[in-house]
Amino acid sequence: MSLNLRAVYESDALGILMICAAAWLRRAVDRDDGVKRILVVDEAWKALTHLEVSRWLQENWKLTRSTAVQCIAVVHRLSDLGAAGGRDSERVRLARGLLADSETKVIFRQDRAELALVRDLCQLNERETAVVASLPKGCALWKVGQRPFQVEHTLSAFGRQVTYTDERMAVGPARGVLA
Repeated sequence: MSLNLRAVYESDALGILMICAAAWLRRAVDRDDGVKRILVVDEAWKALTHLEVSRWLQENWKLTRSTAVQCIAVVHRLSDLGAAGGRDSERVRLARGLLADSETKVIFRQDRAELALVRDLCQLNERETAVVASLPKGCALWKVGQRPFQVEHTLSAFGRQVTYTDERMAVGPARGVLA
């Protein structure tokens, strides 16, 4: 099941819809039917700006073993976690707590300006930090507990189709370009 909230992305309705979606998801994942589920929060930086959604996500991260739900949050940069709210707000603490509670961290190449934060929040050593700085496209450092692995990610044709998000960048001539 995928919920696409693009139509309300810049609207005040987004928070309300996310809370409704979270309530619906709660019922969907709380079933004790022996089925293992995966909850993926793409563009988590946006979801984490809503306190109630952040609290709900924290609860899901904490209860993964009892619910058999694997939780995945996707952010572009770890500094996005700090953008969830004010400097030491509950939302920022919750966002960073999700990362701390994640047993597995998949880290793609990061800009040099992000490396100190990545090292700190993901508990990387110097060698792992250097690897993250120089990863080629499609490769990531997987940190599973304290064990690092450099992994090359490959996509099937179907995987490429469902994850390709550059349509609007690739279709047709550029418009509105300032000279």
